[in-house]
Amino acid sequence: MTVFKGYLLMAKRNLGILFMYVGIFLGVTMMIQASYAESGNNSMFQSKKMDIAVVTRGQGDVADGLKKMLEKNHNIVPVKQSKKALQEQIYYRSIEYVVDIPADLDRRIQTDGKVKVTKVPGTSSGYYMDQQITNYLSQIRLYQKGGFSLKESVKKAAAAQKVTPKVKLIDVNGNGGVVPKHFYMFRFMPYMYICVMCYVMSIIITEFQKKDIRNRMLCSKTSFKSQNLQFMGAFLFVGIVFWMFSLLLPILLCGSSYLSDVNLKYYIINSFLFFLVSLAMAFLVGLLVKNTTALSGVVNVISLGMCFLGGVFVSLNMLGEQVRKVAQFLPTYWYSKAIDLLGESGVLTASQRSTMYTSFRIELAFTVACLCVALAYLRYQRQERD
Repeated sequence: MTVFKGYLLMAKRNLGILFMYVGIFLGVTMMIQASYAESGNNSMFQSKKMDIAVVTRGQGDVADGLKKMLEKNHNIVPVKQSKKALQEQIYYRSIEYVVDIPADLDRRIQTDGKVKVTKVPGTSSGYYMDQQITNYLSQIRLYQKGGFSLKESVKKAAAAQKVTPKVKLIDVNGNGGVVPKHFYMFRFMPYMYICVMCYVMSIIITEFQKKDIRNRMLCSKTSFKSQNLQFMGAFLFVGIVFWMFSLLLPILLCGSSYLSDVNLKYYIINSFLFFLVSLAMAFLVGLLVKNTTALSGVVNVISLGMCFLGGVFVSLNMLGEQVRKVAQFLPTYWYSKAIDLLGESGVLTASQRSTMYTSFRIELAFTVACLCVALAYLRYQRQERD
């Protein structure tokens, strides 16, 4: 078992790199979970109060009602009424929105009845304010068309603003609309797997591929077949130990919610299949990269590139259509597709399970493809040496 012990010794010397990537993984996951805790879930929704300015050109029922509505729902900042002063406040983001109420709004309410607004271009808060003002003025017009006077219409529109509808969210996906905390840990696991496997395991292969060490091994009494078996045994042993260790990490941060998840088996299967992809990639990278100095750069390019394009660091929903088409050639895309299904649904439907099994098969296909390329290259190397 000399070769087996030699591989384990090399793995032990690189434990520092392993724990460094585990630390990065835990740090990123904890930041995401903290952000999730601050934002809360659907039951914690609150309408946003914005800092705005109101310029009133005259008095009237509609003008007074609109101003009172804005005072109730937002923070009105007292500023100078000049155009230059208002533009300066918006530029420095002291205010986000300016409402200019015309003097003849009461008369124009049934025609154009619009107020002049100034906002930060392209912001969601601007569209939110536009919609709120438009809805209020539309309610007044609606009451007037129903036969109420202007004053009564303003009062009824103000009363309608106080009505709070009761909303009950239907738990369609079976998870209460809440993404489980361990989902974020499994989302970022591909980065840790690729970095650890492709660096720690590849550097061992690279070292043993050096000419002097290879010649010594060829001269030893251990047969070539035994050397390969010991190499594969050590390779799988180190990898599986690390994979099992990674499955314990969610328990540290998530506790019983992780163990009680009904979809836990799918999380484990998905992580194991991608772990096999990472192991196969590590084998291929270790054969192709001859210099340990260049290995770090190669691993960073592969890990970051695959994780950004494959939906690990950036959700697949946020990627462009063309990027998603390219990403389908990466195993991280299919891992992310499966993990997104688990995060969105507490109970998987037959269609969702079918989609997940497809992702599993493609991940396994990537593993086989990497191994075939690595073995073909290894055979080419041996023929060249012979």
